[in-house]
Amino acid sequence: MSAVDVPARRLARLVLAVVGGRDAVEGLRALLFVTLASTVVTSAFYGYVGVWAVTRLHASSGQIGVMYAVNAVIGSFIGYIGGALSDRLGRGRIVVLCLGAQAVLILCCGFVGARPLVGLGLVVLASTAATAAWAIRNAFVGVLTPSDRRSQAFSSLRVCNNVGSVIGLPMVGLLLLVIDWPLVFVVLAVLGGVSAVVAHAALPSDTSGSGVAHIRGARRLAALRDAPFLVLLVSSLLAFVVYVAFASVLPIIAVSSYHFPAYAWGFLVAINPVLVVACQGTLTRLVHRAQASTRIAAGALLMGLPWLMLVIVHSVAVVAALIVVFVVGEMLWSPATQAAASDFAPEGAQGAYLGAYGSSSSVGYALGPLFCLGIAHATGPGVMWGVVAAISVAAAAAGWWAPRLFAARSRLAGGS
Repeated sequence: MSAVDVPARRLARLVLAVVGGRDAVEGLRALLFVTLASTVVTSAFYGYVGVWAVTRLHASSGQIGVMYAVNAVIGSFIGYIGGALSDRLGRGRIVVLCLGAQAVLILCCGFVGARPLVGLGLVVLASTAATAAWAIRNAFVGVLTPSDRRSQAFSSLRVCNNVGSVIGLPMVGLLLLVIDWPLVFVVLAVLGGVSAVVAHAALPSDTSGSGVAHIRGARRLAALRDAPFLVLLVSSLLAFVVYVAFASVLPIIAVSSYHFPAYAWGFLVAINPVLVVACQGTLTRLVHRAQASTRIAAGALLMGLPWLMLVIVHSVAVVAALIVVFVVGEMLWSPATQAAASDFAPEGAQGAYLGAYGSSSSVGYALGPLFCLGIAHATGPGVMWGVVAAISVAAAAAGWWAPRLFAARSRLAGGS
């Protein structure tokens, strides 16, 4: 064994440990690579698109706001549509098409000049392709892994998403030190093209429900009439509102009401991806024997209830401790909810179900800031955190009930 082999093997073991171990990545290596590469592209592009729109497109704040609003509206249903199409036409084909389209649209952004409507239109189209691809990547997990491994598999995908997000933004910052925007978009487009090529070469071209390529009649809309799944969607939507209270509302409240220095939030928000990358795989393995309903409910409560502490005290140290508790809850809730959505899906409808689940996040992101900031403005941050805690309780109750409702229905179907 050469001197180079030893650190390489150690690095490989570290990577396996981070994503959850050898069993967690079995059969998923190509999907994990595609997820990592495409997340680097997506986070880098959308993290800087506002800066590019102002400095290069010379877009107004109103135009940029409309772009984000249109993205939110399209995101609320495009995941479901993309997932349903993948059920019908094959996941491999549709995910390659979406990733390739995103790469081409990003490339075009580098050459639009100072035409804001054209540039922002390209951003909306690229966002549409990326959102559909995200839903389809999640649907692959439901087909490529058995039910007892899905929570760990979704955990591994979540680690890759966080690693990709951590890489993407600094990468663009470094690129802008040496090259201009058009070449930055060329680099992102090439990386996006690589992810599409790998998806085409390594992912199954037709995994639409284990060989069921067409969903006919009522089954195409099965997700919208599935009572346990609809309860799970309600839980997911409410939990995403709680998540947005952390991700989008807390930084505003921290600076404006708690008088934190602006730089402090950069260090506080970094706790989230660091903990997810370091602990997600291990935590998911430790709790995998617990019932899905227990993990979903416990996670939702940990995401929301601790913020009540801010009614009493709101120092930087307290907020940091609360973020740690929140992230533990998030690491319990997210893989368990995604695995439940996959388990609920009938044969041939994984894409539609995971797409509908993904759409609930878009609705939460669209409504959460408006709802929470409206309460904070009208009544103060203390009342807002009380409402956030109450929403987490409702999310926990619905999340606890949904798997049990599904299990009861399955027992009745099995006995009939």
